[in-house]
Amino acid sequence: MTRWAAPFAGSILNWRLKRGKEDPERVHERRGMASLERPSGPLVWVHGASVGEVLSVLPVVEHIRAQGFNVLVTSGTVTAAQMAEQRMPAGTLHQYVPLDSPRFVQSFLDHWQPGLALIAESEFWPNLLMQTSSQGIPVVLVNGRLSLRSFSRWKNAGKTARFLLSNFDLCLAQDHDIADRLAQLGARRVLATGNLKFDVTPPPADPHDLQEMKRTIYGRPVFLAASTHRGEDEDVIEAHIEAMERVPNLLTIIVPRHPERGGEIAELAEPGAPEEQPEATRTLARISQVVGYLFTVIYTLLGIRLLLALVAANPEAGFTRFIAAITNPLYLPFEGVLPDLTTDGGYTLALPVLLAILMYAVLHGLIKALLRTIGHRPTYL
Repeated sequence: MTRWAAPFAGSILNWRLKRGKEDPERVHERRGMASLERPSGPLVWVHGASVGEVLSVLPVVEHIRAQGFNVLVTSGTVTAAQMAEQRMPAGTLHQYVPLDSPRFVQSFLDHWQPGLALIAESEFWPNLLMQTSSQGIPVVLVNGRLSLRSFSRWKNAGKTARFLLSNFDLCLAQDHDIADRLAQLGARRVLATGNLKFDVTPPPADPHDLQEMKRTIYGRPVFLAASTHRGEDEDVIEAHIEAMERVPNLLTIIVPRHPERGGEIAELAEPGAPEEQPEATRTLARISQVVGYLFTVIYTLLGIRLLLALVAANPEAGFTRFIAAITNPLYLPFEGVLPDLTTDGGYTLALPVLLAILMYAVLHGLIKALLRTIGHRPTYL
């Protein structure tokens, strides 16, 4: 399935580039093409999805580098790459992890030839794991994490979970509960070793800036909204304005998940007329929420239709016919635009359905942008 999806890599990466989710100068790394030469000698590959995962393996990277080994750190986000450059020990290499396509993963492995792969938390990418393990490279899950909710979902796909976890030679879990879940899903060797994030030293801070922040905060009640995403900041600002009626000296600090959004949030919090903000903001927030629910239903239904075609589900089965009937109004505008790709075994990649999902995603983004534009009112924090 991922081999069929590889031709769409360009479109996916271009979409992410426009949203600032990829580094334009290094986007080729997502296709497995390296930007750096491989150093001579043994090399340990450490992978973390985003900032949190990369930060959690920082003590491990520091220890491995102290032993004189080459270390390659990979991540999937721009912010994680920036953090790696700032916090990783000298000599540590960084690349973006390749998209999970056999061709891209193989190109990555051929160049870097790691002697050991350490995968952080819950990055269970099929091709990444299978191809690494099949080449005789030991694969270890470090700081393994699996929530109860994810565990319940994986249990419903027991054979798939067992197959994916079989690629790990060792799983090091954050606690005993997670270790038990991994073992139940079929992991071969599992140990509970604790959460690595508690071993990470605090990030460096400018002493003057730190002192200024302490002075600003001193004696004031603080409301911290951490790791916010676009669309959530308006709710935080509204809550701040309403809370100030009872707590006039309240200080609200918004820390976005992606720091580059700081300027955008500062504009939302500019001084203005707060008394006019709450009602309008609340109404638009509810509209945005309803729109989000609607498009989530659309994505889910079309995704089920796409999956049923991929696994060659019986078209006469009741559930298959039900999904086809309720998604036809969403699918018909795109029918025939692109051909279906079908194998001899009857497995079909329904390109029109995939196109429909992409187009509805674009429409969803445009509607959200319009609502943000309408709802932009200056406030103050």
